[in-house]
Amino acid sequence: MTTATEVQSNIVRVGLQKANTISAEQAKLRLHEGAGEITITALDLAISSAVIVAQMLCDQKMVKITKIYTLRGPLNAEEKKSRVCDQIEIKVVKTPEFDEIYAEQTKVRAERKAAREAEAAAAEGSDEKEPQE
Repeated sequence: MTTATEVQSNIVRVGLQKANTISAEQAKLRLHEGAGEITITALDLAISSAVIVAQMLCDQKMVKITKIYTLRGPLNAEEKKSRVCDQIEIKVVKTPEFDEIYAEQTKVRAERKAAREAEAAAAEGSDEKEPQE
């Protein structure tokens, strides 16, 4: 059984504990770091979340789905009578326009962050200037 530190860098595991957008951002980051193909995986109830993550990336025209694998079987190969678990693996590859779209999204994200910081600084400044009664 693999631990979290042993997970390959081209695999994004989707679960119910984190938002789909976080998994999509992880996939984008892995593709940006040089992986040409990544695999989005999930177990049982998180399968629909994995499909949503893959579809989000396709809708943004960042990836193309190449293969979808489904599996139903025991969690461990050693335990034949263990709980049956559904699994999905969605293999996606970068589109030619990935780098351009990623750069644009990064730029927009940085602009939003700067605007939020400016608003926060302005709010702190206006709180200090108000006379206390």
